[in-house]
Amino acid sequence: MSVGFCIGPVHKKDVMKASVMLEKKKEYATILAFDVKVTQEARELSDELGVKFRVYIDTIKEEKKERKLLKKQSFPDCTELCLQHKGKYMIKF
Repeated sequence: MSVGFCIGPVHKKDVMKASVMLEKKKEYATILAFDVKVTQEARELSDELGVKFRVYIDTIKEEKKERKLLKKQSFPDCTELCLQHKGKYMIKF
């Protein structure tokens, strides 16, 4: 497996190189592009072939949102669980 890297915008040839991995390991058919432009030709070809651009970053953003929501959810502070008559439980706060 050969990993290539370039400086500058993402071109059609870069997408073609990444698409080779679709046959071997689909998750490796990814282009990591940091703060660079993607040519229209490259974006269209990546959509056709199934080469991913931003899925990983979007996944991380979604996970952060979920963690924030979980932190905001409040659960009752159960301090005591008491046995009530006839085997039923009552929660005291």
